[in-house]
Amino acid sequence: MIFSFLLCGFLIAKFWQDTIILSINHLAQYTKLTQAVIKQSLFLSPVGLTIGSMIVGPLNDRFGPKKTFPVYLGIISILNIMFLYPCNATIFKIALFLRSLCLAGAINNVYVGISLMFKGDALPKATSILYMSLFGFGTIFPIAFLFFVKALSFKSLVLLNLILCLVVSVFLYIKLPEKNPIFINLKTFKTWLDFIVNPKFLACSAVSMVCIGGFYGILSLYKSEFATLPEETLKVETTITIYITLGIIQAIGRGMTFLTATFCSFQLNTSNVNRYLAISNFMLFIGFLSMFISGLVLNKLILVGSFGFFLACLASGIAQPSTKLNLLNIFKSSAGSGQSLVGVANSIFEVVGMIFIFNMPYQPVCSYLYLLMIALINFTLCMYFRRLNR
Repeated sequence: MIFSFLLCGFLIAKFWQDTIILSINHLAQYTKLTQAVIKQSLFLSPVGLTIGSMIVGPLNDRFGPKKTFPVYLGIISILNIMFLYPCNATIFKIALFLRSLCLAGAINNVYVGISLMFKGDALPKATSILYMSLFGFGTIFPIAFLFFVKALSFKSLVLLNLILCLVVSVFLYIKLPEKNPIFINLKTFKTWLDFIVNPKFLACSAVSMVCIGGFYGILSLYKSEFATLPEETLKVETTITIYITLGIIQAIGRGMTFLTATFCSFQLNTSNVNRYLAISNFMLFIGFLSMFISGLVLNKLILVGSFGFFLACLASGIAQPSTKLNLLNIFKSSAGSGQSLVGVANSIFEVVGMIFIFNMPYQPVCSYLYLLMIALINFTLCMYFRRLNR
């Protein structure tokens, strides 16, 4: 029961992170800001996640998820309510940045909670179930978002989120076990340094970075084709079609990942984790290389690109729980601080993807170079884990 509520808090945070692009129209409607201003402000979301990852990890190790998780969920709810009222661009950007900080805190807290509740052979199953649930619910996040706001309203969704956060926060505060505090001092930075010089930690962090940053890179790649169009030329029907298609792409990807994460929940253990990482990174290499060759968005060899997308999503369902199992065994009692470094890498790579796709000249060449870069990283990681398994 405790794990279910912990997972629920995690999914609430991930829901708002995963649907941020789908929220643009609704945020513009309620805040009275232009879509152009909101699109420019979205850059602060990965920046907030990056900075938040550095801050919240040591705080979660110090105070434990029992005390900090309800705070993060409460602030997320308050800031979501703020987005229902007119505001200027500065306040909107500050609120979006603060919400990203709290999203980072909530996500980080789940891994701290798992490290407290599960040990030994129970840890692989817990991490696999976590990702199985994430990708299972992640499949329906975009569809549920679009359906809910169409049937009721964006405001109703925010108010429902407030009620859920209140229930989850109270339960977690009452039921979660206390964590032995790890005080924030010079030893904290030494712990970070020990992680950074650990080759296995770097390799596992790179896998997490590529899986998360790469997936959002694919979605941004699709979205970038429409970012170059003048806003006044986009009709309402066209915009709706764009976001529905984006939601379907995201749902298919999450669904494919859910299948392999479910498989891992039965098969993954500490003895085969490196073999699974070698296999999944090779699948990711083939997948991203196929997307690079095909020119997915430009409809060149579309079947090859679609194959690459599906293969990358399937591989991600194996790679992510396997990576997290390795990392939690490395972190031991410092799961918050360790996950902070991983979260920073994930967010930085997401920013790199946005720069390649939205801000660099010579498009769409740079967008596809981003996919090639991911493929080469995955090939290197495949060779590393293959040697480690042997």
